[in-house]
Amino acid sequence: MCGETPNPTVKDPGPQDVLKRRGNRNFCQSCYQYCCSHSPYCDLDSKGIIAKIEEDQEAYDADLAEWESNRRQGKRCRTSEKSVVVEAETRSSITTRVLLGYLWSQGLLKRHKLDSLWAKHPKTTVVHCGKPVTGILREVGGPGAVEIYSDSQTSAVRKNHKSDTDVEEDGQDGEQALQLKSKRARFEEEDDDFLSVWGIAGVVTAGAKGSRDSDDEADQEKSKPKKRGKGSGGAGTSSSSKNPRKGKQTSANQVPAPATPSLDDLASQPDTSRDFGMSSSWLFGGKPRGAKGKGGGKGNKELDNTEKVLNLYDGICKQLENEDTFMSLTFKKVTDVSEKLTNRSTEELMKVYRDLSQSGSETQRAVEVMRRLAAANTRSTSICQLVSALHDGEATAGTLRASIDEARDAGVSLPISVDKIAFARVMLEISASGQWDELLDTLQGQPGLVQE
Repeated sequence: MCGETPNPTVKDPGPQDVLKRRGNRNFCQSCYQYCCSHSPYCDLDSKGIIAKIEEDQEAYDADLAEWESNRRQGKRCRTSEKSVVVEAETRSSITTRVLLGYLWSQGLLKRHKLDSLWAKHPKTTVVHCGKPVTGILREVGGPGAVEIYSDSQTSAVRKNHKSDTDVEEDGQDGEQALQLKSKRARFEEEDDDFLSVWGIAGVVTAGAKGSRDSDDEADQEKSKPKKRGKGSGGAGTSSSSKNPRKGKQTSANQVPAPATPSLDDLASQPDTSRDFGMSSSWLFGGKPRGAKGKGGGKGNKELDNTEKVLNLYDGICKQLENEDTFMSLTFKKVTDVSEKLTNRSTEELMKVYRDLSQSGSETQRAVEVMRRLAAANTRSTSICQLVSALHDGEATAGTLRASIDEARDAGVSLPISVDKIAFARVMLEISASGQWDELLDTLQGQPGLVQE
């Protein structure tokens, strides 16, 4: 009792170290600390704790006395109950890798005297050793370059759940479960796991089931769910025929019977040679699942929207390459497309593209979209500056020439008429200053741009 019991939170308490109440509450300090660190009291509120204690007051007092004794001896462990799970696993896998390229950083390019490639190629950013690395993708590798792969793995896994301290025990050994990552078939031999990787175990199991049924009907009865009759009606009818949901329930030690696909089902299965590695569900006779979340419907919609913007950008590039249409390209049009490209390159959307490029049926498409988007973002800025300089009458010849050189360095294709306009502005500036000798020298030094 409070005021008389030695304080368990003090090691070797003296006569003055007695138990105190925790404020104005009904719990003392000892009970409060014990209930906060032991299950099931730590998951209940105050009323629930009192009700739980009243169910077995003697057991609670014994556990509390043992905890207080350990605290007086200086033991500070929260609880001695720990969950231990033991599992045995057998795995057979096929892994494929696609080399996307070698990432060269700007520092690595300078080291090899390849600085000019930095402005001509799109930039790619990956996380390597916990840090973001930005560079350009090249087909040639070297010391210091980061290899980028796209991995795909198809596995057949057999797990044997040996023991779990949190599960209810059955006799002296406890419950044991055999779990296989399959929703349709249960293979009886370990070799079927390895055959399933090649997509042939479902056919072999289906063909062998007929002979097993004819040889041993007792094993077939064991694999079926237990029949439950309701009242006196339907002695030979199982509960699964009356209620499909109840038919799916089995006992703890019972494994569901394997589902046997018919010949028509096997003929209607998709071609696994094209979707190999996309999903492990095809291993066991099931239909391939589509990607979930952002990798599914939302991811495909985002790719479609990004491709529409990229098509607008491609149209601008084609219009800029044409001798007859490049002057009709307005500054407002190119800035609108540039803003749309920026909006399609946010952190959230880039994460969606990366997720799609790692798995699913849109892997190559997502990689291509990321490459096109990076190139478009790099070139759109130089295109905006060039179009602005072309339509701005106050822009100097040096400004226009710098915009033309920057656009071509970024990979933008421009017609020869752009150079003629820049040359004409140079002539106007020289003639306006009255430097006629320099004007003549300039005309003689550029024969390709002047019609004789």
